[in-house]
Amino acid sequence: MEGVNCDNRSIRIAIFLQKQYKNDTLYESKSRDLAKINIHNLDMYNASRVHGCFIEMLPIIVLHHLIILAMFVLYIGLGFIQKDKIAGGELYKHLRHKKPYKKRSGSPEKRGQIIGRVSIDERQPIVDEKIRIGDWEADTVIGKGHKGVLVTLADRVSKKTLIAHVASKHAEVVKDAIIKLLQAEKEHLHTITFENGQEFAYHAKIQEALGSDNYFAHPYHSWERGLNENHNGLIRQYLPKGMELNKVVDEEVILIQNKLNNRPRKLLNYKTPNEVYEAMRLAA
Repeated sequence: MEGVNCDNRSIRIAIFLQKQYKNDTLYESKSRDLAKINIHNLDMYNASRVHGCFIEMLPIIVLHHLIILAMFVLYIGLGFIQKDKIAGGELYKHLRHKKPYKKRSGSPEKRGQIIGRVSIDERQPIVDEKIRIGDWEADTVIGKGHKGVLVTLADRVSKKTLIAHVASKHAEVVKDAIIKLLQAEKEHLHTITFENGQEFAYHAKIQEALGSDNYFAHPYHSWERGLNENHNGLIRQYLPKGMELNKVVDEEVILIQNKLNNRPRKLLNYKTPNEVYEAMRLAA
């Protein structure tokens, strides 16, 4: 087996298929090779590497072995590991990812197209310079079972957070919440960068009411709204994941908002978001 650089874990499924063809004399010659490999270090299972091992291990000029290889790839393609799990098997325990993959890269957006959506690629460069207040990021936090929603906004420079508790993530409801949250900040408002959910489908009405330039991050690029995502995590310290949010009261939301906005932040030289926002507002 010299020259074969395979993950030991990858051999596990190979041996399973080997057992299915234990009476095959040609396959038996490869069984001896497989037996030489230590299969106890099972930390790096990867289906593509298994595929690669088979290509190296099986004499591809032998049609019978090509059929076995094709069957192996077919098993993986049809979700064989998940079927084995349902049947009580334990192959899934040796996967690096315990759940089935969800194809994302290159896949079309299936949540519907947002009319008039403007990409973050067209956002003014000054937003990334972080030299002014009024550039906000927007998202929602959903309760367990879609019971209760928080609309969250974060100012990119001051780190100020605004939170509204709403009954649902319907676009009309979310639109009204954002307009209400930012109405007092309208004088210094420049841009809002949204997540790609349909709850922000009424972005044009938000722009009309507030005069903001609105943009959307790329699908599955949460880091383009990193501050907002981080603040959602801070909110989860008070309202943990798995909690229904429909019973959260407005007073509780305001309390959380005030705690976050009056917390000294290292990246603000231990000033609070409220202090930084107010100082920059007065200086503008």
